[in-house]
Amino acid sequence: MNYVYPLWLNYADYCFKVENREIVSVQVIENPPSYRHGSESIVAKHLADFNVNFVLAAEIGPGTLELLNYHGIKIIIVEPGMRVAEAIRENMSKFG
Repeated sequence: MNYVYPLWLNYADYCFKVENREIVSVQVIENPPSYRHGSESIVAKHLADFNVNFVLAAEIGPGTLELLNYHGIKIIIVEPGMRVAEAIRENMSKFG
C-alpha cells in the first residue's frame, strides 16, 4: 500500500514520524477492527493510543471526523491515488 486509498478504515495504517520536516521513521499499524461498519471509534482510539497527531486521508465521514477531533487528531484531506510519500511531502508544512 503505497497509495492513498479512498476509504481509510478498510486498510492498514502507516504511521510516519516527522521531525524538522523530515520523515525519520515509518511504522505499519494494523487496523484492529475485523468488521467493516461501526469501527470508527475503535480506530480513532487506536490511533490516539499510538500518539498520532495527523491523519492524511482522501475522505473522512462526519462521525469519524468527530471522533478524531475528540482525540485531538487533525485531518488533512489529500487526493485518492496519490503516493503516500508525495502526500506527506506536499503537506509537511501543516504538521506544525
